[in-house]
Amino acid sequence: MLTTDTQCSVLVPGTCADGVTRLGAGLAKPRCMSNQRRNTQTYAWKFQVWASFVVSSSAMAIGILYLPVDLWTKGFFAMGLLFTIGSCFGLAKTVRDEAEMERGDDEGRATSGSHHPFRSAA
Repeated sequence: MLTTDTQCSVLVPGTCADGVTRLGAGLAKPRCMSNQRRNTQTYAWKFQVWASFVVSSSAMAIGILYLPVDLWTKGFFAMGLLFTIGSCFGLAKTVRDEAEMERGDDEGRATSGSHHPFRSAA
């Protein structure tokens, strides 16, 4: 069955234009197993993530503000909150970058063993 796959732009069932095998070649909408990035996050998910971040950070900051303790204790807790938020962003970026390097689709950079951030090029 010859179907046009808008993602692969070919008429040959089973392979893409670059020779990559398609998943579900006999199905109505086969998809390419290419290294193209696809945005799999919906706007609802993005909104939920940002809303939970803002609500939780604000609630913690308000809780610290109204604690019945000295000002230096509130400052200590506030610094802990800021360092925790910063380290969470750093950790999330590191995990994402490592996953991209393992998949080898880091926007055209050759990562299949030829690049490592702590190894020399020789």
